[in-house]
Amino acid sequence: VGQIVGWILQSGEALPGAQTSSPAAEEPADVSKAPAATASEAPHTAAATTPPTPAATAATRQLRATPLARSLAREHGIDLHSIQGSGPNGRVLGSDLPASASALAASAHQPAKNAAVAGGRVVGAGASLHLHWFSGKPATAEAETTAPVILLHGFGTSLGSWRPLSLELKDFPLAGIDLPNHGKSPRMATPDLASVAEAVLRRLDEEGITSLHLVGHSMGGGTALALAGLLGARLKSLTLIAPAAMGPEINGAFVQGLVRASREESLRPWLAQLFGDASRLSGSFVATAWKELESADRRAGLAEMADRLLPDGTQAELLRAGLDELMVPVKVIWGTLDRVVPYRQSAGLPAAVALHTL
Repeated sequence: VGQIVGWILQSGEALPGAQTSSPAAEEPADVSKAPAATASEAPHTAAATTPPTPAATAATRQLRATPLARSLAREHGIDLHSIQGSGPNGRVLGSDLPASASALAASAHQPAKNAAVAGGRVVGAGASLHLHWFSGKPATAEAETTAPVILLHGFGTSLGSWRPLSLELKDFPLAGIDLPNHGKSPRMATPDLASVAEAVLRRLDEEGITSLHLVGHSMGGGTALALAGLLGARLKSLTLIAPAAMGPEINGAFVQGLVRASREESLRPWLAQLFGDASRLSGSFVATAWKELESADRRAGLAEMADRLLPDGTQAELLRAGLDELMVPVKVIWGTLDRVVPYRQSAGLPAAVALHTL
């Protein structure tokens, strides 16, 4: 990987750095015997006989870039030859592009992405997401000796869904973030996962978190994958649980069932699809879920979010190519009986990504 396996050369062209004994290569040695070039000919002659510099040769023949970097560069008109790659052997990664390219795309409509909404009306930008420390909050950023674990929940729930897990991880600095339109976070316009990731990044910056382990479930997994490219060296590991943005299929009926339910009775059948064994669905689980969704304004915000992120019940954003770029441990966890985000989307993961099935 990353090694030169061959060269594509024009007829008569020599290998870079190799010596040649062809008449064309020896001809400059006899220039002193040739008639002097006229003033008008000199510039043309110099241009024709001066060999390309090693840097120019490398730029045109040895560009190494990931598929995601090439795709983003084409989309945003970026010359990859001008980018210093941080990957193996100078390979250009998507995160090497200015502002990570996804942020470049975001800048074109930044107000719409970052705007808080009240009553369906834009009222401000840069609204802060709600963050809660389950355990181990550092007194200061400088006092942080162990990178915290940051948890991102799925669609229609809140950071409260991580409380059972938090009880098992009391020895770790552990925090959850309510995504836009969820929990205690404000209603916000979110045209794509990049906008959600940027809102999370702003909250991490506000909290002074300089390094972290990132865990995301479902939509939170897709957000985590988008966020990973923005974090760079701050990211220490990535864990994705049945993540979104890995394939186009999703249970659109389930999503619509959540946002349309107006009472617990209509919500219960859809919540049952979260379980491989529907008999495990409890009344307390339904009551807790309904408390998250009972506000008509909250459901309206979720409906708008679903319409943008899942047009026609399809995952329009596919971010799995970003897994190839990550230089940190990555683990994907998936239930084989998942009825919302199909397990088959775990097929074809990069070799360096660990896959655990339940």
